[in-house]
Amino acid sequence: FGLSYSGAFGAASVDFSYLSSTAKSNASAITDKIYGNTMSLAVGMDLGTLSPYLTYATYEMGQDGSNGKFGLGETGMRIGTTMAMGEDTVGVEMTTVTAKGTGDSSSSKAVSETGIEVGYATSVGPATLSIGYGTYSIAVGDMTGPYRSFYAVAPTTDYGKGGSMTDLEVKLAYSF
Repeated sequence: FGLSYSGAFGAASVDFSYLSSTAKSNASAITDKIYGNTMSLAVGMDLGTLSPYLTYATYEMGQDGSNGKFGLGETGMRIGTTMAMGEDTVGVEMTTVTAKGTGDSSSSKAVSETGIEVGYATSVGPATLSIGYGTYSIAVGDMTGPYRSFYAVAPTTDYGKGGSMTDLEVKLAYSF
């Protein structure tokens, strides 16, 4: 089952989607079912030089069967804006995501990610220069999956162990 809507109300645009599904094998010996649900909402506004936006999404997917019910659920949000200033543009965005095991694995602690980015872009003749800075952190869950892996113990490269990073990006483009 699915439902989708996209429309505009004056300066605001709205996009909404919902999907739910369940699947089961035709073989009588297999009783396991898989399931998935997802929903997203995006709202943006064009206020001339200012363009704020909000995006919210959530999903859950998993398996329900003879070995129990287990899965993964994730919820995220982005909120930000861009602002034009002549040939220049400034932007800022904040993101947050939380992931948690569901069903029999619901006792695992949620892993949460948070980020913020700021950026600036300008054009001089045929050249465009953009600079962006971001910071991103991941709060440690219980150091065992399910986020980004289904390992019993998260490997050292798995974000399930937490951490942070910063990013500086500079891009110079020239078109002719």
